[in-house]
Amino acid sequence: MSSPPQWRTAFATRCNNDHGISPDGTQLIISDQSQGDRRSRIYTLPIAGGTPTLVTELGPSYWHGCSPDGRTLAYCADRNGEYDIYTIPVGGGSELRLTDAKGLDDGPDYSSDGKWIYFNSDRTGRMQVWRIKSDGTQPEQITKDDYNDW
Repeated sequence: MSSPPQWRTAFATRCNNDHGISPDGTQLIISDQSQGDRRSRIYTLPIAGGTPTLVTELGPSYWHGCSPDGRTLAYCADRNGEYDIYTIPVGGGSELRLTDAKGLDDGPDYSSDGKWIYFNSDRTGRMQVWRIKSDGTQPEQITKDDYNDW
């Protein structure tokens, strides 16, 4: 039995389960918490491995999705005790907060056309699937049942 592939990620030695590959297949996107304060931040690095480049200055930030054109990352982040959905250019810069409802918003990912971001939220009491336009407008609950939908 062969071993799963491994990437060299230099200093990023505490990567969590929030990682993936850019749409064009050239970059690995990781969430890592190995730096001083142990708060997860998002990094990119070449698909073959190498030294990560910081994308999110603030932590904790947990990567989940990439726009179809590869220019924007969607992630959940804790800012002042609230987990909300944010986006940021793949090269870093200012983050844009897309949700602000009380409760946990998590797991954002883009629709294949890039027009929507789907995510999970417990804002109605149970974890349900929601979507918003990629600019954060028009929140819409997708699932409405007695289960925790993730």
